[in-house]
Amino acid sequence: MLTRRLAFTALAAFSVTACGGSASSPDNIKLRTYFSESTAEGPWPAHSVACVEQNLNTADKVYAHVTPPYPIEIGAGRCADQTTGAIASNASGEVTAVAGPGWIRVRFTNTSELDTRYDLTLRYPVLY
Repeated sequence: MLTRRLAFTALAAFSVTACGGSASSPDNIKLRTYFSESTAEGPWPAHSVACVEQNLNTADKVYAHVTPPYPIEIGAGRCADQTTGAIASNASGEVTAVAGPGWIRVRFTNTSELDTRYDLTLRYPVLY
């Protein structure tokens, strides 16, 4: 099984401005969920499974899309973890699921007779 770990890519930049009160006051801290997008690509031998993983710090929707469009699933846990099943799956290369905080994996299967390359897009929540 091919395994890649997605690098965290923050799509949001932010600054903090104090509007009364202490800058360290808990009343001034407002956490928000943003969505980040990561991509991965690589070789995909015929009849093989590839997997990427991402550590989420909040629960929300996770979206994954692989090209070429072969079976894909989102599951809880790490790529090496064989004990947890899929949260959601789809045979056409695109899947959305609500995932909790912690590790998630995206597995996708090359069901063809040919070696190829994959391009994976993963959108996931980030709590700031």
